Amino acid sequence: MKKITAILLSLAIILSAVSVTAAASDEALPDSAAATAEADGFFDRLVNGLERLYEAICQSFDNIFGECDKSVNLNLKNAEKENVPVGTWWWYTDDITNGNCDNYLDFLKKNNVSEIYLFGEAMGYNVPFDTIRGFIKKCSSMDIRVAYLGGEYYWLDDYASYDRIINTLLEYQSEATDDEKFYSIHLDLEPAQHPDYQENPQEIMQRFADFLINKARPSADNAGLLLEWDIHSFLETFTVTVNGEPKNLCELFFDVCD
Repeated sequence: MKKITAILLSLAIILSAVSVTAAASDEALPDSAAATAEADGFFDRLVNGLERLYEAICQSFDNIFGECDKSVNLNLKNAEKENVPVGTWWWYTDDITNGNCDNYLDFLKKNNVSEIYLFGEAMGYNVPFDTIRGFIKKCSSMDIRVAYLGGEYYWLDDYASYDRIINTLLEYQSEATDDEKFYSIHLDLEPAQHPDYQENPQEIMQRFADFLINKARPSADNAGLLLEWDIHSFLETFTVTVNGEPKNLCELFFDVCD
């Protein structure tokens, strides 16, 4: 449940970052203090809204999770003290080298972000290993750990394409020092994007489950990394077959992922 809390809160971080960036670039503002004050007000209102959203999710998910831990405090300023992981996605690797990286990291640290899910599929191609190493080392010095983020619906049909990015990840990890390594494989593979999903969602969801069990979990274990996954609530409506037995798809992800 704390991981779900972190995913919800990451939305607040992303939107607040946009607010800060926009405000800071406004020439009408005399200094960054005004931008920060404006962003803080927006941020507080957004977190209050997320607290209500969290309660609603707890109510609708009780049949899967059991009784939710409603004592979790969603105030990001208390997240570090309450040992609640707070994560955000970092999709654009160009932002590592565009001159704003330090500002972004300072903002995340200020708001107790402890995990970054860094899109890694361009690593070793458009983005050199050295660039990734420097970024993760900097994050490590700020007590922020970094996961390898990826996700393509066509992996369900083409395991070899997934193997290629994992082989690149293994090569990177083998050359990195401890403070330069990824801690996890963090997947955002969305089966509903598959072109066959509308016609045969059950078959695609079965392939989704098979990929999780036969490819994603073994690859994370082989790399010595955690396996994390961004999932949708509608997964609870699907039942798949695992070792000849029916299994709720949402529960399967809870069982198999870290």
